[in-house]
Amino acid sequence: TPPLLARMHGAADAANYTRIAKCLQTLSTGPDGTIDQASLVQALHILDASFTEGDLQKILRAAGMDSAGPVSCEAFMSWLFHEASRTDERFPLIGQHVDVPTLTDQMTVEFLTDVEGNWDYFVHFVSMSKVLYWDGDERGVWGPGELQLRDDGFLVFGGDAVDKGPGDIRVVKTLLSLKRRHWSRVFIVLGNRDICKLRFYAELAEGEDGSTFEVRGGAYWIPDPKPCPDYETYLQMHDLERGHTSTVRWILDCNMGCQGTTFRTRRQELALLYGKASDLDVVRSYRNSV
Repeated sequence: TPPLLARMHGAADAANYTRIAKCLQTLSTGPDGTIDQASLVQALHILDASFTEGDLQKILRAAGMDSAGPVSCEAFMSWLFHEASRTDERFPLIGQHVDVPTLTDQMTVEFLTDVEGNWDYFVHFVSMSKVLYWDGDERGVWGPGELQLRDDGFLVFGGDAVDKGPGDIRVVKTLLSLKRRHWSRVFIVLGNRDICKLRFYAELAEGEDGSTFEVRGGAYWIPDPKPCPDYETYLQMHDLERGHTSTVRWILDCNMGCQGTTFRTRRQELALLYGKASDLDVVRSYRNSV
């Protein structure tokens, strides 16, 4: 059985597992160093919004741990770090030479771009692809299996994976999972819709909101007069309170090139994947994706 780290939909690197370890250390454990499964899933879900109870069960079975009772934090982290050190499902280290296969007449290169969160379109593209296919058990809203790449195939994704459809999370995580498993034959170009999300790391930090963004220069790339209201006017127009939720709404609506439905479709996708979702969950999903 291949390592199950891909099921976590997270980066298989030391930094990610250090984050998990620190998160677990802050949780209340029993006198024997255990944690109940519900709390463990909740903690890992904060670190990676796609993590589910089913993913935890797969890891526990693969690690030979009790899949019904409390989980030993030490044993759980030990298994994760062991898998991280031996899995092939990793990006090359910075400075490491990457051997890219030489193209031959027998190989096929496909180009896909501007999916922009349209999950149905993405699934349909795979059904017509000569290099991509679904394999394994049905995964419900995550697709009719796990996305695979044929041995003679290359995929180039041209950017803009998100923003206008109800499948942002699934499109991004599915592409990244494929990249991790075939990093020498899958190439992902970052488009403006992908790169601009880096803003959320700074603009959703503690003490920040739309007004502090404008004090620092605001959306200088949009020529004056700007077609959208400033943050203060936006709050009044939509009767919103100052804070991160209104900041995300304003950014998406007014200076990130999205559309009025983007906040709502992100909340709908979170609810579809995890049963329910609040406005705060939307904010967390954007902030934690950076």
